[in-house]
Amino acid sequence: MVNHIPKYNSLVILAEQEAHDLRIELERFSCARLSITGTPDHMEALSDHLEIEDLSLSRCRIRDLTALRGLSRLRRLRVAFGPLASVDLGFCAGGLEFLALARLRQLKDLSNLPPMPKLAHLVLNHLHSLVPPDFCLFPNLRRLSIWKTEWPSLSWLSYLPGLETLHVSQCEIRDNDWKPILGLEKLREVHGMQNVFGSAVRKEFRRLRPDVRVDQGIRVDLDEHPQAKEFLEELKRGK
Repeated sequence: MVNHIPKYNSLVILAEQEAHDLRIELERFSCARLSITGTPDHMEALSDHLEIEDLSLSRCRIRDLTALRGLSRLRRLRVAFGPLASVDLGFCAGGLEFLALARLRQLKDLSNLPPMPKLAHLVLNHLHSLVPPDFCLFPNLRRLSIWKTEWPSLSWLSYLPGLETLHVSQCEIRDNDWKPILGLEKLREVHGMQNVFGSAVRKEFRRLRPDVRVDQGIRVDLDEHPQAKEFLEELKRGK
């Protein structure tokens, strides 16, 4: 199935149940936002379309990001499920603002991620036995989700002084030290304190940081989801 939404300059391709040729679909429909589920033929055609700025890949049978090498204007990238084993983002590192990597069982090493000066939102979810990235390479990171991952400690949070939102639910923190979160001066919301560190730590954190919204869920930035934003605005107008 293919769904082109001109209003949002977006294209959705569902290639799990039926075959699609990505070359043909991208010639038929121009888009800046592209979502692919499954693995259409000729994934390498992506590199011929510099206009793509927002890309979501789910259950794609790719082991690396070679097919994306031409997407130098990419600002947002999501990859979930599938056999992805390496992440080389040198082709878009200068402009990438959002990166989400989730449920990629073969992805074990992020130590080679390049400096990403514009990266503001990073999602690392359901990744296990992971060699972490060098967080000092993301100086403008404001939102971070590390849901269901394992870490020796959270000492690396000191490299992220601008962090405003942190999601740590179901993490394993081996040294059980929550104090690095306390030191994030610009933090405004954190979710998972009780789940990871227990109710006593949650209570103490709230006492020490009454300015932080604790364990109340992570609010969605609707500017990142224009269709959902428009839908909610229409609901409000209908009241």
